[in-house]
Amino acid sequence: MIRDSGLPHTILRTTQFHHFVDVLLSQAARVPLVLPIPSGFWIQSISTAEVAKALLDLVGGEPRGMAPDLAGPECLTLREAARRWSKVRGRRKLLVPVPVPGAVAASLRAGHNTTLDGTVGHETWEEWLEAKYSSSVAAG
Repeated sequence: MIRDSGLPHTILRTTQFHHFVDVLLSQAARVPLVLPIPSGFWIQSISTAEVAKALLDLVGGEPRGMAPDLAGPECLTLREAARRWSKVRGRRKLLVPVPVPGAVAASLRAGHNTTLDGTVGHETWEEWLEAKYSSSVAAG
């Protein structure tokens, strides 16, 4: 609608935020004994701070229409992201792949929520996890 409105605009598309992946894994970790992980899903999460900086840079400029996509610095399977999350969080649950049917799940398995084009952020998933949880893990 915005693109078709004729109004000057800038649209910045980003991949999912590190925080969002953290929340999803925290919710999944509520399951007793295991950590269920949707089979074959891909992520390319990015720091909200990097997205905020990009938005501030865009706000000060001329309308650009579609700005280059902004993505995290690495593509990971959700299983690998969960493994890293579990390690940093000190969790020892068995990661259990769960098949998820449907078109949205098929799109996530195909990596349509990731991109190799556009601008890439710098803070990795593991760096973000370490910054968020290293002091709480050390404190016990």
